[in-house]
Amino acid sequence: MSLYAISHILILLLFAQAIISLSLFKKGLSTNFYLILSIFAFMLNFFIVISFNTPINEFNGAVIINKTSINALITLDILGLITLFCALIRSSEFDPEFSSFFLLIIACAQMIFCTNNLALIFISLMLLDVLYITLIIYKSSSNIVLLKFININVFLMCVFSFGLALIYFQTNSLEIDEVAIRVCENGDPLSYSSLILIIGYLFFRLSLIPFNWQFVRIIKNLDPLLCIIKCSILNFIAIFLIYKFLNNTTNFSNVLYFMTILSLIFSSILSLIQRSLKKILAYSTISNLSNALCFILIGSNFINVCIYWLMFSLPLIGIFLILFANKKVDIKIDKISYLKSNLIVSLSLVTMFLSLSFLAPLNIFWIKFYLLFFMIKNNFLFLSTIVALSSAPFVFLYLKIIANLLFNKLAIKNDIKPNNFTLALLILITSFCIGSFLMINILPS
Repeated sequence: MSLYAISHILILLLFAQAIISLSLFKKGLSTNFYLILSIFAFMLNFFIVISFNTPINEFNGAVIINKTSINALITLDILGLITLFCALIRSSEFDPEFSSFFLLIIACAQMIFCTNNLALIFISLMLLDVLYITLIIYKSSSNIVLLKFININVFLMCVFSFGLALIYFQTNSLEIDEVAIRVCENGDPLSYSSLILIIGYLFFRLSLIPFNWQFVRIIKNLDPLLCIIKCSILNFIAIFLIYKFLNNTTNFSNVLYFMTILSLIFSSILSLIQRSLKKILAYSTISNLSNALCFILIGSNFINVCIYWLMFSLPLIGIFLILFANKKVDIKIDKISYLKSNLIVSLSLVTMFLSLSFLAPLNIFWIKFYLLFFMIKNNFLFLSTIVALSSAPFVFLYLKIIANLLFNKLAIKNDIKPNNFTLALLILITSFCIGSFLMINILPS
């Protein structure tokens, strides 16, 4: 039973090792083969995860799997599979190491989802950052992006490790639930300071205002596939950790409340002055991160956070997919009109921009409607007002981008010719954005 509790992680580790070994001893295998092997690993991982009978508590409490963990694992598997399908579009550019490192990133993330031990979480986060930095080295041509990301993450890990040492010194424990109880019991400033360092680290990882500057600058210069990993997968891990901390102690809920409101207001305002599509998507990510945190603040089930994040991630991934397929690092919004030369691409873009602007009847509208309804029902009236008003600038902004796309003269006289696989992925994502109003029927009451 002990090994079964971590079998989903072992599968990813074994496939990652197998891919590296095959690439060393069997030269000349297609890059498609390694990506398909990674997809097969994800499918095995997914079937193991859905077979778990919760709760599971193994290795003296180091591995704990409950319903929240399973919801997070399933969400991560879906996001990981979509990312690998996106990579297949330009598979010839990827060495086997990419598939292997990506599997290891997901394995580290799944370890975070399956433990309450802060030491294991710290090690997993550190490994995850090292692997992601390796992917940046592998895909990014900008040394400035790399240096910024390394400097920021070294600083953040130092803050986290210092907070971890203080917590252990004060509570003699590294289990999240025990730490939360003992910090509340002690009530001394040093205990609270140590938790503030860790919570601050998580806010920085989420790029909430005022920590948004590093996220926006890095996203602007990253390869679109790395943007997908950062915006959808790495941010989801930080959301999960915030939920774990807030689920065990409410002492910092007021801080989260303030940061969420600040991020909702300023992300919507700052997005209006941007001309870069990727910067706009970065601020849109911050705004939707804040919406996801609202579910946590009002005490909603974590499955609602997972559904919201999936609904937001799909149109976001679809837009990055178009940039990735056309080998564009970024596009100015007043020069986006060349994408209308392909009917499927232009219709998909319009649908995904409308979805990100929270308009009915597309996917994000329904889950946001549910969020507002739940906030009003539980008397979070001020927060619900901020959430509703912060959507207005994005409606204006994305409608402006759609107008530029459809009605501006072609900025570049060059027809785009996406392959059939790219078009199929876009049609699937667009279909989900249009038809996912059915998801409202499966949301927990």
